Amino acid sequence: MLNDSTLRGMRQSSLTQAGLTQRSPEPVSSSRLQTIAPRSVTTIAGKSDSTLRLHAQTTTARGSSFFIFHREEPKMTEPISYRRANADDVLTVCKLGQILNAVHHRARPDIYANATPEFARDETHWISSLRGEDRAVFLAEQDSTAVGFITVQVMQPTSPLLQPMTVGRIGSVAVSERLRGRGVGSTLMKLAEQWARENGANDVRLTVWAFNEQAVGLYRELGYELRAFEMGKQLPIAGNMPVA
Repeated sequence: MLNDSTLRGMRQSSLTQAGLTQRSPEPVSSSRLQTIAPRSVTTIAGKSDSTLRLHAQTTTARGSSFFIFHREEPKMTEPISYRRANADDVLTVCKLGQILNAVHHRARPDIYANATPEFARDETHWISSLRGEDRAVFLAEQDSTAVGFITVQVMQPTSPLLQPMTVGRIGSVAVSERLRGRGVGSTLMKLAEQWARENGANDVRLTVWAFNEQAVGLYRELGYELRAFEMGKQLPIAGNMPVA
């Protein structure tokens, strides 16, 4: 019986007599590698948001194709923190407020001023929300950068026509576009509601334009109901009024 060593020797001898030499496979040069577009694979087990990116390369060596995979670890996202703002944060609120300026001006330029890089222009508007025990502003921050805010205050209507109650009123809510859909707006709303409740409110209200569909959707998801319509009508300038 022939063993493996003898068989290998016989094969090599036959190749030599035929003028052939058995060689090891040649290394594959990088120029022969073809890159395939990265593919994202979402892992559901454990953490639904964990993503594994595989960069695949393929090559052909002596008729055989094979893949080379490079593992790319998902980048960690900085957590979002929340805190109550103070008067020193007024310019931060002014800057984030440009988000609201742009949205409102785009829909109603006849009423609202446009956003501006000179956001200190709006300081007189926002400073009152940062002062007083009956009002508060909460900031959302990521990596020491403000990415959202909300204003809220409590009030006690004194009209004899109304039931006695303390009402919380949401003023403005803004979230940076890159973080929308991450629950920042919902968390800010819940913080404002909690603060209003702790300050005696048993009802919370807000006003929102009909064109702001994204905000309307958020408020509905949080349980807010439609209670009233605010209606308006533009009047002609006095000098341009038609003569009867």
